[in-house]
Amino acid sequence: PHLVRERLDNGLPVADALDMLVGALVGAMRRAPGNQLAHCFSILPKIGLSEDDLSDAQLDLWASTAADTSTLIEVNEKWGCPGPRSLGVALAAGAVVVASTDAHVASDVGRYERVPAMLAWATRNAAASDAQVQAFLVEMVAEYRPAVADLDAPASPAASAMRNAGKR
Repeated sequence: PHLVRERLDNGLPVADALDMLVGALVGAMRRAPGNQLAHCFSILPKIGLSEDDLSDAQLDLWASTAADTSTLIEVNEKWGCPGPRSLGVALAAGAVVVASTDAHVASDVGRYERVPAMLAWATRNAAASDAQVQAFLVEMVAEYRPAVADLDAPASPAASAMRNAGKR
């Protein structure tokens, strides 16, 4: 990020920097379709920009490419991105949005505070209904809750041995 910030400070137009970012994302989606974009646009605040700086055309290209390549767009609890405007464009383009807590602690897996509000706002501006988003969230919580319970279960003897070996 520091090199991009330096280039912006030395006169690189913001629109050009964003065109490069969107172009790289589009290229990656076309080269490896069917993957997942994790906390897309989280780089922007690190270079002094925000998603508000993205043009409608840039977002349309990003979203339509995600839909066309079956790329999942991850809305990330920790980073709060992509934001509601970007999510609305993605949903309107027919892209599939999935949620992630980006949890680093087992107790945080499946716990969402910002994502439901972001998706609710986005759906008011896209084709998906609030009921579809609510159904998605219910399904997502049901899917992740057993995984959290498994993390609290006693470790297998092999896992315990590996963990204990690392403490030596």
